[in-house]
Amino acid sequence: EPVNPATVTTATFTINPPVTGAITVTGTTAMFAPSTSLAPSTVYTGTLTTGIKDLAGNALATFSWTFTTSAGGTTSGTGLDFPGSAAVSTTMRFRFMNPQNIGLPIYGPGGVGVTYIWRAYPRQQSGYYTAFFWGNDNGGDNNTGFRWNNGLADTYYGAHPYPDTQPNGSTHQWEIAAESNDFVNGVVVYNRWYTQVLRVWADASGNKYHEFYWDWPNTDASHMVTHTSDNRWGNMNPPVPALTWGDAPWNPGAEVWNGILRGMQIYAIKLSLADIQSEITTPRFEGIARLLKPTGVITMEFPHLAQLMASNQFDTIYHEHFSYLSFCTVEKVFAAHGLTLFDVDELPSHGGSLRIYARHTQDTSRPISKKVLELRMREEIAGLTTLEPYASFSEQVQVTKRKLLTFLIDAKGAGKSIVGYGAPGKGNTLLNYCGIRTDFLEYVVDRSLAKQGKYTPGTHIPIYPVERIRETKPDYVLILPWNLKKEVMAQLNYIQEWGGAFVVPIPDVTVVRNVDQEIS
Repeated sequence: EPVNPATVTTATFTINPPVTGAITVTGTTAMFAPSTSLAPSTVYTGTLTTGIKDLAGNALATFSWTFTTSAGGTTSGTGLDFPGSAAVSTTMRFRFMNPQNIGLPIYGPGGVGVTYIWRAYPRQQSGYYTAFFWGNDNGGDNNTGFRWNNGLADTYYGAHPYPDTQPNGSTHQWEIAAESNDFVNGVVVYNRWYTQVLRVWADASGNKYHEFYWDWPNTDASHMVTHTSDNRWGNMNPPVPALTWGDAPWNPGAEVWNGILRGMQIYAIKLSLADIQSEITTPRFEGIARLLKPTGVITMEFPHLAQLMASNQFDTIYHEHFSYLSFCTVEKVFAAHGLTLFDVDELPSHGGSLRIYARHTQDTSRPISKKVLELRMREEIAGLTTLEPYASFSEQVQVTKRKLLTFLIDAKGAGKSIVGYGAPGKGNTLLNYCGIRTDFLEYVVDRSLAKQGKYTPGTHIPIYPVERIRETKPDYVLILPWNLKKEVMAQLNYIQEWGGAFVVPIPDVTVVRNVDQEIS
């Protein structure tokens, strides 16, 4: 008898040590997808229990097997990879200034709470670590700035490893930092992934509560740190509030996280444990729908997928852009959560962007605009709701690569000199995909002082100030930020003095010699 798919669940299939995840059944195949990374160098046991039954109700005999994960290490995942205190001379931290002004006061709006979810991969180091702090961070890099309240550090909290012996212990426990103190519980195991959760909130009497679940989904007392502050704590806003990740504001360079941090999710509300698990497994739009007023409007902006494909903008597809969604797909995502897209703007920024406007579906005060209907129809006609256009896009990209390389080979064969303008993300994507190095481009220029004197990642082309172009008088300038081609040509129109020309690689390889005509 076939197996009854309804009996294949996370209760009838188990993994030990425990791993959270979801099971999907398609035909005769059941797939378990973990919601967190498995720990490296760990033996896991999978078990199919007698709770799995066939369609006749007969129980499956218990079946178990084991597998061992690889050693892992620094290559076990991506994210914000901090090198630790020993590798940092000043500081390495990310500051999000004035969070209270964007709906994230320290204990949530009106004290209703804040929930932080993140993934942490600690590597061992001696001394202190910093995952994050909500507190005063004036950039002054000293303890005086942190102790802003008459020599006291007020209104802050953090959660990270804390050394067993201070200040340079090499073993650690998980801690909540608050009230100039450190509250610990639970041994830190290095070189493994953790999903971690911090909940903070205040009650009607002004007492403040902190709960740090350092190895989610374990929520028992041995896997959490708690601390309650009385109503004298955390009542005044610091002078320079900030949400700081990676290093301590009062001891910069000496408490740097050693390892990887990623997947930060922040909610201006105290989520229930069930909601936390739901958000970890499948982050959704319920939070947006919940926060939106009955007659409120949501607006978001993201890459215009139809324009990206039509204009061959493959070089905008790189690591910091998490996803590329058609308008029709976004409509379905919002609709699944009771939200309707009622208007849309098609913008020229970044080669083409969509700015969408959404409301609660039951709010009929804002009718669906003609622009929504037209864009939806264009996408459907273009086939973006099917797979075919995406397959043909791949060949289109390869054709562009061959055209650009043919131009560069012919130009170099004719003895011409070629340089690049700009070192943006899209430009480095193009250079690496096409294999363009110093055999084609002698150098690139960029106005950013932070990039000058360095090299393009992967292709190792030196980066110079823009003035280098006038000094060396190249025959061609390849414009890597092609979406800014008119501005670049206007700035560098002096290359016409020696017969220089611009090369625009996207959407098709184009040589521009008459700048006035191009930018008019």
